[in-house]
Amino acid sequence: MLSSLIRNCYKQRSAVIGNAAQSTKSSPSIFGLSGLISSQFFRRPNLTQICSKATLNTVSKKPLLPPVYRRHKKFDAMKGNPQRKGIIVKLLIKKPKKPNSANRKCAYVRLADGSHVYAYIPGIGHSLQEHNVVLIQGGGPQDVPYVYCSVIRGKLDCPLPAHKIKKKKK
Repeated sequence: MLSSLIRNCYKQRSAVIGNAAQSTKSSPSIFGLSGLISSQFFRRPNLTQICSKATLNTVSKKPLLPPVYRRHKKFDAMKGNPQRKGIIVKLLIKKPKKPNSANRKCAYVRLADGSHVYAYIPGIGHSLQEHNVVLIQGGGPQDVPYVYCSVIRGKLDCPLPAHKIKKKKK
């Protein structure tokens, strides 16, 4: 069954190629360019164009592509940069995973390229508000899901924690 289908496809193909070759040979030469015209404009039809069903040979000749793995969002956030600047869209408190219970202060930050990311605010207390400009770096708390960055304290609109400022003044 399959071999007869392949044989019929090849017969149809050879018939189409033979008819096309005869028509190019019988056409008159235009300034001696008949060979150029026939080679330039005549293309052999594909087997899949003639036969409606794909055969095992044509299917097996197509190479299998390796699987494409998506990069984890953890690495997409910083896009290879050590720090990035962004504007705080919303301040929120996130709950950590199962064994831990302390609430983590986080910020939803719009980065300079328009992407959004959750960033952890380290230290005790903060005076951040919406629309503050902050500098974020890679690495956040391990027990909070989807938080892969942390805010750098003491840069731009994010001040140092109060107990660090007292130590700095001495």
